Amino acid sequence: MPQSGRCDPDLQKRLVEQDRIAKDGPGALYAWSAPGFAIQDHTTTRNPMKFNTSDRLPQVTLYALQACAHCREAKIFLQQHQIAFRTVYMDLLVGEERNETMRRLRSLNPASSFPTITVNQEVIVGFKEEKLRRVLSLPSKERLQPS
Repeated sequence: MPQSGRCDPDLQKRLVEQDRIAKDGPGALYAWSAPGFAIQDHTTTRNPMKFNTSDRLPQVTLYALQACAHCREAKIFLQQHQIAFRTVYMDLLVGEERNETMRRLRSLNPASSFPTITVNQEVIVGFKEEKLRRVLSLPSKERLQPS
């Protein structure tokens, strides 16, 4: 029986390679918080803080599935904007860890759809770039484009 948070070694290699390919934005450092890569903490080289240690910085969690294109878009967006965040891959969790995380996700998003992103107490269901920009106090796309 697999232990909680563990996955197949070949799958681990594919995940590491997938993350390496996905981080086409500014470089990100990864601190794997679970042996099976089901939960990942992401910090940035520009802002190398310890994860979630400051009340001034937003606490961001991305609940995702590995094969979800919108989840990958959300992850890349956060990396490109140098946001420290945690990714929880629901399809890699097993046992009680999965059950407890699903209960938490259902309390945030009763439909349990992906991606589900939490920024402090705000819940964003789906990859909604403008809402993420607003909640994270990033400039809107409209303000970035030259007039």
